[in-house]
Amino acid sequence: MKLDRKELAKYPDTLSKEQLRIVGHMSKRTATYLLESKILPSVHTGKKTRCYWIKKKDIIEMFDDMEKRPGKYATPPKWYSEKKKLSAKPYALRYIPCGNVNKEDLRQYYEEQLIAYDDVLTVTQVALFTGYRSTTVTGWIRTGKLEALQLLDKYIIPKTFLLEWLTSERYNNIERKSKLHVRTLWKVCK
Repeated sequence: MKLDRKELAKYPDTLSKEQLRIVGHMSKRTATYLLESKILPSVHTGKKTRCYWIKKKDIIEMFDDMEKRPGKYATPPKWYSEKKKLSAKPYALRYIPCGNVNKEDLRQYYEEQLIAYDDVLTVTQVALFTGYRSTTVTGWIRTGKLEALQLLDKYIIPKTFLLEWLTSERYNNIERKSKLHVRTLWKVCK
């Protein structure tokens, strides 16, 4: 994908999906992905055809940002190879928006976010912090992925154990990430 600025100058201030495809030298599926996932801001008119209005300035901003962070605009695995159309809805996409995340940057970010919490957290607090369900957090503890201490019939998680888990490759390679997990990775990738 590369923006053809001469071609873009020929079009009005708002473009359709087909015009975006021509200007950006991309396939229809790539254009669909960018619009349905809301990576590229647009207005959906509700029509069956020519249903997207995209502002020129948003297209220019996207292509400028694409040079800095190409991973954010990459399509998910199997996007092109699947015969049936995959969902590009934002809640269905859970991928790391950039390449490898620096472990030190990630740890520093999580330490800053955890300052407001006590030294020991409950399963519910960890679930709210990570964006996953309490049952998922309990599953991580029972399988030994997340270290915790058992206090009567409840688990408590010290901050140090939680930080080790949040910065581990195993946690950050979860295939179906929570929205909060993806947002965090986007913040750290900037």
